[in-house]
Amino acid sequence: MIAGMFFSTLAWVCWRKKHYNLCLLFIVATGLSLRIFACSDQFLNMWDETFHAIVAKNMLHSPLRPVLYPDQVFAYDFRDWQRNSVWLHKPPLTLWVIAASYFMFGVNEIALRLPSMVFSAAGIFLTYLIGKYLFSRFVGMLAAWFHCFNSFLILLAAGREPTDHVDTLFIFLIELGIFFCVKQIKDDERGWRWLIAAGLVTGLAMLTKWAAALLIVAVFAGLFAGRLSWKQLAVRLCLLVVLALGVSAPWNIYINIVFPKEAAFENYYNLLHFIQLPEKGHAHGLFFHLDRLRDHFSSLIYIPLLWFTWYAFPRRAELGMWGLIVWVLLPYTIFTVAAAKMPAYPMIAAPGIFIIMALFCQQCLTVRAGRGMKTVMAGMVAIFVMVTAVDNAQKLDFWKDYDRSPAWVAALKKVNSLGPSPKVVFMKGKGVQSLFYTPYQGYRFIPNRKQVELVKKKGYALVVIATEPVPEWLGKEPDVTVIRPGG
Repeated sequence: MIAGMFFSTLAWVCWRKKHYNLCLLFIVATGLSLRIFACSDQFLNMWDETFHAIVAKNMLHSPLRPVLYPDQVFAYDFRDWQRNSVWLHKPPLTLWVIAASYFMFGVNEIALRLPSMVFSAAGIFLTYLIGKYLFSRFVGMLAAWFHCFNSFLILLAAGREPTDHVDTLFIFLIELGIFFCVKQIKDDERGWRWLIAAGLVTGLAMLTKWAAALLIVAVFAGLFAGRLSWKQLAVRLCLLVVLALGVSAPWNIYINIVFPKEAAFENYYNLLHFIQLPEKGHAHGLFFHLDRLRDHFSSLIYIPLLWFTWYAFPRRAELGMWGLIVWVLLPYTIFTVAAAKMPAYPMIAAPGIFIIMALFCQQCLTVRAGRGMKTVMAGMVAIFVMVTAVDNAQKLDFWKDYDRSPAWVAALKKVNSLGPSPKVVFMKGKGVQSLFYTPYQGYRFIPNRKQVELVKKKGYALVVIATEPVPEWLGKEPDVTVIRPGG
């Protein structure tokens, strides 16, 4: 936090002195320091981070076989992503990246989150470049500042929000693809090199979050509508899609051949997100995402968005305007009408919203008016920026005191010292984390007598992590070890 405040102050000083490159460097450094602090927890967050961490660990040994439970003591339903064996609940790219981090730095919580720290901070730089190319250096720099302090993206990279590292990488790849589209329109409008790069990145994004990656194609169409003939535009859009499929299709073909029933179910399950609720807890009202804008960006966010609606559509033929409209409007429209609603789903539009926020501030500061009105507008911008900063700081809540290395993690690690015999670990609510901290199976419940006998018959000893009182008979069973965290 101190480093973040220090770098942020240096960024302001550099901006005032017109040292723009240094200003950007300190803004990115601010964002990175905040993300490093948020990512320093010495435990796995439930839900999504735990499962991503475990499957990535198993992919160290079998990169083409994503597995949650390598072995299964109990019968399981392959449709249950929390208990199954072959795990196709998410595409593989994020898991491969995390596995590569494990390979270089070991299997631990920091290595798990390190790629997200890097991608999330790199997105700040991309936001600056896109804002600068489409509008001005001021817009790019202020948008990057909004991005660096955004609490939701920081917590997402730290694994504290659902879909965590998958959506962190996905947001980065979407923005990278859009950056290449912007480079195409700025540097080489009728060329092919940036177009090819955008198509390849779209394919990587599809290996991260499937069809939502086609937002890059839609933004490309928005950027070039009216600048190319319909035939030229159609050819380029087709090339984008072909390149994307060339990158992503081999994995889809592979899993449908090698894991046919799991792949077929996941395809069906993904479709369910749009037409009905596949899981409890994803049901929200129609305006859920619009309401969450206040939590994700600023309590004053509706002011620049309403202003942009008034400002942009009459100017939609200007460079970048249609692309920015599509970038923001399309994800929020699609995920608003979808049946399942998760907070991170529309956040692929976040960099576009940061640019709108910065563009609003620029227009307020450059309005043609008398001295008194200019002072009023400058005051409005100052209030908007300060409220946004305070809102995000409150949601980060970094000053909150909590145990960053809880006793239950130490208890799980203690299992490794109990000898090499095969074991099954049980802990209410968190036993599955055993698959990350130990080489043993783990389950999120306390076993009953029948389950104890079944595990013993299969040749396993049992370890119970007693985070709360367990039945007295369980501690007296042979081949059952009870570990009390902190004890």
